[in-house]
Amino acid sequence: MTIRTAATILAGLLPASIACAQLPPDFRVDEDDPDLELPAFPAAVIASETPPPVVNQLPEAVRELLRQAMHDSDDAAVQAIARAAQATYPGAQKDLDEFVGQWNVENKRRGELLLALADVPVVVNTGRLREVEIEPINPRFWSGRGELGGFRSTGSTSEFGVSAALTVNYRIGRWQHVLKGTLDYRQSNGRVSQENWLLGYEPRLQIDPDLFVYGLAQYEHAPFVGFDERYTVSTGLGAMLIKESDMNLRITAGPAYRQVNYVLGSNESRLGARSALDFDWKLSPTVRFTQTASSYVEKDILTLGLNSGITAQIMARLASRFSYNVQLENNGKPGDLQYIRRLDTTSRVSLVYDF
Repeated sequence: MTIRTAATILAGLLPASIACAQLPPDFRVDEDDPDLELPAFPAAVIASETPPPVVNQLPEAVRELLRQAMHDSDDAAVQAIARAAQATYPGAQKDLDEFVGQWNVENKRRGELLLALADVPVVVNTGRLREVEIEPINPRFWSGRGELGGFRSTGSTSEFGVSAALTVNYRIGRWQHVLKGTLDYRQSNGRVSQENWLLGYEPRLQIDPDLFVYGLAQYEHAPFVGFDERYTVSTGLGAMLIKESDMNLRITAGPAYRQVNYVLGSNESRLGARSALDFDWKLSPTVRFTQTASSYVEKDILTLGLNSGITAQIMARLASRFSYNVQLENNGKPGDLQYIRRLDTTSRVSLVYDF
């Protein structure tokens, strides 16, 4: 529904304020008379102007217009109808404030996902309407992203590879739960040459709009890097350093405990420090740049992962993505049984689906 359509329909609902006068039954017009004179009308036949009755509630027709605009998620139409109704039905101001104020609150919560205001009343400014206090609801939001890419080559060598990633977010009030999984698999001439798995769960509790507490439980499997299983548990603080409509930067840091089962059969458990960075920059309405980084540091051990990507929107939920990944593993000293020093880079082209 457009603003023009809403205004046109609402104009038809305005109450009439002037009654029509009734002509005398013996009145005739002589079309040949150049000096046409109208007879005087008796005062009794002229209807006096009366003020419209005071309306204390919004008419159902206006409510229906507002419901239709809200159903279409057309905020501009909602505000235009509300302003016209405010001028037309001043006696229904309280009813209008409650009706439109609730929409403004819900619309704002959907847009900002209600990070830290889910457990307190919210005071909203409804534009030209008065500020209205609306009791909070308990919102639940699901979102996610799936990514899939692969290649196949035949001839002198036969190669097959696939990369996949899945992220699911669930937000309820000030809590956010993130589930993440990635897979990189490659075969060359019938032999597996790469097999990397990662599964992770990260809960977050929002302390204020820019600060949160996080936890992390993560499992990794990368035998060609040097370990069969690697478990990481971490907790700490996170902060939103940049929070704009087209740019976001989030960092986390805290202590971490890690247990590693190596391919050669040994294992070890250590306490270190973990940090992560997540940067998102919307370059245009259809193109965005992302940069993620994570590190784990302790004595003689460094694990560093970097991922840079460009995503281009194809349709509403479907996009193409080019990414470049760098993985550095530096474990122990030369001569140690668990010594690993490896730097791997991977370039990917994949399809991304948001849900």
